[in-house]
Amino acid sequence: MTRLLFACLLVVLSAPAKADIEASFKEKVASIGDKYQEIDKRAVDVLKDSKPDFSKYAEIRNEIVRFIPEPRREILQAHGLAEEQASQRIQTEQELKVLLSDLNIDVTDDDNKPVPFSALMPRTDQAITENKEELESEGKELTDLARERSAKLAKQRAEDSTPEEKASLPGDLRKLLDEIGHKRSDVQALRAKGEQLKRAKELLAKVIDYSDFSQKFGPDIARLESIETRASQRVQQIDEAIFNFLLVESNDKRYTLYSTIVFGIAVVIVIGAFFFVAYKSEAVRAAIFANDSGLQFVTLFSLVIAIILFGVLKILEGRELAALLGGLSGYILGRGGISRQASFGGSGQPSPVVGPAST
Repeated sequence: MTRLLFACLLVVLSAPAKADIEASFKEKVASIGDKYQEIDKRAVDVLKDSKPDFSKYAEIRNEIVRFIPEPRREILQAHGLAEEQASQRIQTEQELKVLLSDLNIDVTDDDNKPVPFSALMPRTDQAITENKEELESEGKELTDLARERSAKLAKQRAEDSTPEEKASLPGDLRKLLDEIGHKRSDVQALRAKGEQLKRAKELLAKVIDYSDFSQKFGPDIARLESIETRASQRVQQIDEAIFNFLLVESNDKRYTLYSTIVFGIAVVIVIGAFFFVAYKSEAVRAAIFANDSGLQFVTLFSLVIAIILFGVLKILEGRELAALLGGLSGYILGRGGISRQASFGGSGQPSPVVGPAST
C-alpha cells in the first residue's frame, strides 16, 4: 500500500514538472525566434544599403556569430532530454511487456502483429473493468458464504435444533470454511491482479507520454535548427559582401595608383618637353621667356592635372571639380581675348608699324 502511494505521488509530481519543462522550452524558442528576426532585419538593411560600410558589416556579422550558439545550446539540451526520455521509455516498455504477459493481455492484432501502445490502453481499461466486476462478484459470494456459515453456527448453538441437524452441521461448516478460504484466495488474487493492472496502465501512460515527446518538442527543435541554418547562411552572405567591398576598394586603389602614375608621367613629360624645346631653340626660348605665356602654360597644365588627380583620389567632389575647371577655362579664355585686343591696339585693326625716325 505504501509503495502504491509513493508511485502515485511520483506521477502527480512529475506531471507538473514535465509541463513546466515543455512550457519553458517553448518560451525559449519563441524568444530566440523573435531575437533573430530583429537581428536579421537589421542585417538585411545593412546588405541593401547603397553605401557599403565595412564597420556596419563587421558589427552585424559579429552579432550574428554571437547569436548562433543560443539556438545550438537549446537544440543540444532538447536532444539530451530526448535521449533521456528514450532510455526511460525502453526500460518502461520492457517492464510493461513483462507485466502484460503475466496479465494475459493480448498485445497483437488479428494478423498477429504487435499493436502500438496507444491501442493497448482500451484493452487495459477493459481488463480493469472486468477485474473489478469479477472482484465484486467474488466478494459478494464470499459475503454470502460468511453469512451462511454464521447462520449454521447459530443453528448449531440453538436448542431447538434436532439431533440430526446438529450432526450434519459440522460437515457443512467445514465445507463452508473450505469454500470461504478458496473465495478469499480468489479475492486476494483478483485484488493483486487489479494492482498489476493499475501499474500496467501507469506504465502504458508513461510509454505514450515518452512517445509523444518527439511530437511535442519536434516542431520547436526543427524551428531552432532552421534559425541556426538561416543565421549561418546570413553570415556567409555578409562575408561575401565584405569580400566584394574589399575587392572594389582594392580595385579603386589600384585605379587611383595607376591614374596618379600616368598623370605624373604626363606632367613630367610636358614640363620636360617644354624645357627641352626651350633649351634647343634660342628663338623659342626668347619668345617664351619674353613674356609669361610659357610659364602660364606650364602652370595651367599642372593645375589641370592636379585637379584631375584630386577628383580621382576623391579629395574633391563633382561640384568642386566643375567649379575649378570652369574657373580655369574662363581664365584661359579671358587671357586669350585680352592678348588679341592688345595685339590689335584695342581697335580691331593691326597696330601701325612705326619706322625709324628720320635724321
